[in-house]
Amino acid sequence: MENPICKCPRCEQLEEEQKQSEEMGLAFLIALMPLMTVILFNNIGLIA
Repeated sequence: MENPICKCPRCEQLEEEQKQSEEMGLAFLIALMPLMTVILFNNIGLIA
């Protein structure tokens, strides 16, 4: 969420922290995808 009006150091710092938090959350979900895929296939019986 960008705020083009306010360019104070505090707002810029908060925006940077928010971007890093979103990146870490996305990386965590991507890292869990193989595990979730294996669990799904196991539950529907495709993996013995």
